[in-house]
Amino acid sequence: MTWKPVMWLSAVVGLVVVFIVVFEHGTQPVGLSAPLDAPMLGFEPDNVTSLAITASNFNAMCVRRDQTWFLTRPVETRANGARIQKLLEALRRTRQREVISPEMQRMRRLSPGSFGLAPPRAQCVVGYDRKQDEIAIGQEAPLGDLVYVRLNGGGEVLAVTREFESALPSRLDELRDRAVFPPSLRMTARIEIKHAGGFIQLALVGGEWRIQQPRDARADPAAVEWLLGCLRELRVEAFGGDVPVADPVAYGLGPDEAILAVTVWPEGVSEGVTLTVGKAAQGNPSLFYARISDMGAIGMVGKAVLPLLDLKAESLRDRRLCDADPARIVSLTLLDGERKLVMERRAEEGWVITEPLRSLADSRAVGSLLKSMCALRGDEPEEGARTNLAERITQEAVVKLTMAEGPLGRSEPVTNAVPAIEVVTGRKWSYWVGTNTVAASRLVLRQEDQKVFRVSAVELLRAWDGGAPRETVSLADAMRYMDRRVFGLEVDHVRRLTLAKDGRAETVVRDGDGNWSVDSPPGAKISEAAVTALLSRAGDLAAVRIESVAATNAGQYGFDETSPRLTFGLTGSGGIQKTILLGGSDRRQGVYAMVQGRDVIFVLPRAVAEELTRSLLAAP
Repeated sequence: MTWKPVMWLSAVVGLVVVFIVVFEHGTQPVGLSAPLDAPMLGFEPDNVTSLAITASNFNAMCVRRDQTWFLTRPVETRANGARIQKLLEALRRTRQREVISPEMQRMRRLSPGSFGLAPPRAQCVVGYDRKQDEIAIGQEAPLGDLVYVRLNGGGEVLAVTREFESALPSRLDELRDRAVFPPSLRMTARIEIKHAGGFIQLALVGGEWRIQQPRDARADPAAVEWLLGCLRELRVEAFGGDVPVADPVAYGLGPDEAILAVTVWPEGVSEGVTLTVGKAAQGNPSLFYARISDMGAIGMVGKAVLPLLDLKAESLRDRRLCDADPARIVSLTLLDGERKLVMERRAEEGWVITEPLRSLADSRAVGSLLKSMCALRGDEPEEGARTNLAERITQEAVVKLTMAEGPLGRSEPVTNAVPAIEVVTGRKWSYWVGTNTVAASRLVLRQEDQKVFRVSAVELLRAWDGGAPRETVSLADAMRYMDRRVFGLEVDHVRRLTLAKDGRAETVVRDGDGNWSVDSPPGAKISEAAVTALLSRAGDLAAVRIESVAATNAGQYGFDETSPRLTFGLTGSGGIQKTILLGGSDRRQGVYAMVQGRDVIFVLPRAVAEELTRSLLAAP
C-alpha cells in the first residue's frame, strides 16, 4: 500500500467526523452541562413561593401566602391553587433530552431566533425563598416531541419534554380561583345572609352553631352543614371587568339593589369574604352578576345561589328538643303519674334498673327510647301564646323525663360484685309533658331553659312506646325495659341437671372429662340428644315478655307444689344452682315461668317450655 490511499482514507474519515459533529446533533452534544434525561429544574413544588407567567395574551404574577395562592398581577384576587399545583408538578416532571451549547450553535451558525427564543413564545419565572429560575420557551423541536427552552438567560438551549409547556394556561382566567368562598370556609365561624326575606346571622359558639339573628336559637347542625355545602359549591361561571372601572349599580350590585349578600368569616379571621349578587346577566338569565370582596373583578354566578334567596331563619333552627348524644347518656329518670323508674349505665353490666327494683335492663330498649327522645322535634308556640305556659305545664305535668351525661346520685350496685356508681358532673336534659292536647299536639317544657315546645302527640307516644301509639302506655313501666334474658348461663359451667315433673325427678351429671351420665333414677340411660338440645336452649333463654315484677300470688299464674322445675347445678363453691319453674298457660301461646328466688313472672313460648321439660333419659 502507498501513502496516497492512506492519505485519502484519512481525509474521508475526517470529513465524516466533522459531518457528525456539525449536523448530527441527536448524539452526545458538545458542551453538555448535565446528563441527558436529567430534570429541567431540580426543585420541590412545596418550596415554590411565586410564579410569573408571560404569554402573548396575558402577564400574570402569583404568590403563595400561608399555603394559599393569590394573583397579584394584573388583578388582586385568589388564585386557582389546584391549577398552579398541576403546573408545578408538570415542571418537576419535565426532562432535558438535549443540550445545545454556545459552541455547537456557532458551529451550526444558529442564533436564539433559530429556536424561537428571540423573542421567546412565553416565559415563566419560578421563585423560591432566595432565588428564582427563569424559563424562556421557544418553538417545538423538529423531532422527538420536544420544545426548546433557555434557562436564566444562559447561552445553552435545551430540548426538553413537553409536560410543562402543555400545562401552561392559555388564558388568565385559568389561574383565577372560581370558588366563590376560599377553602378556609371549612373552618367557618360566622355567617351572615341578607336578602329581601330578612337578615340571618349564624355563629359558632362553644362548638355549637347558634342563630343570633333574627332571634337567638340553637341551629340544626344538619341544616348548617347543608348551608355550608351550598356555599362551598358556589362557582364563578365567568369573570367581567375590574371593579374600579365597572359601576356596581349598573349590575345591580349596589347596597340598595343587590338581591343577596352573604358574608362568611373563617375561624380566626376578623374580615370576612362577602358575595353580593345583582341582576340577571343580559342575554343569559341563568347567570347573575356578582361581586366577591376578595376578588378584583365583577363576575357571574349560576343558579346555585337561588336556594339562598329563599332561606329563612326558621328552616335553620334546631327543632330537636334535645341536642344530646344518646351514646353519652348514662342515667335516666322517668316519672309517669305515681310510677318512678331510674336506670343507669354501668361499665361492666350496661344499663341496669335501680328503682323501683334491681334488675338488668334491655340495652336495646333503653337505647331505642334515648334515640327517639333525642330525635324528637317540636315548634315553639307563637309569641302571644307563650304567656304562663311554663308555669301551667309545671303544675299539670304528669310525665317527666330526665337524661344526664352523669349519674344523678349515688346508687347501690345490682350485685355485690359491682361497686356503687359515684356522683359525677355532666349535662342534663329535663322534660315535663303537659296533659293538655291541642290540635293533636302536646306541650313540653324543657326545664333547663324554661322553653316550651309543641310536639306531635303521635310522635311523642311513638317515642315512648317504640311502635304504634297507645294512650295507655306508661313511660315508667319497668317491665318495658327489663332484660328479657331469663338468666345469664354459661353452659360450660353446668355440671348437674335435675328435672322434676309429674311427681318424679331425673338427674344427670357431667364428669371432669365432659361426659354425661345418669345419677338418678338408678339403672336409667341418658339421652345425649335431649341434654345437648337443653343446654343449647338454656344458653340463650329469653322471655317473650315480662308479665309481673312484684307477684304476690304466684298461684294465679299456675304455680304450685307440683309445677315442673329445672335446676342447673354450676361449678363453684357452695354448690351454686339456678332453678326455673314453669306455670300455667297465658292463653296466648305462652307459658308463665319464673326463676326461683325472684318475684318476676315472665312468659316463654310454649315450644320452649316443652323443650325445657323434655325427659333427659332415653326411652326404655
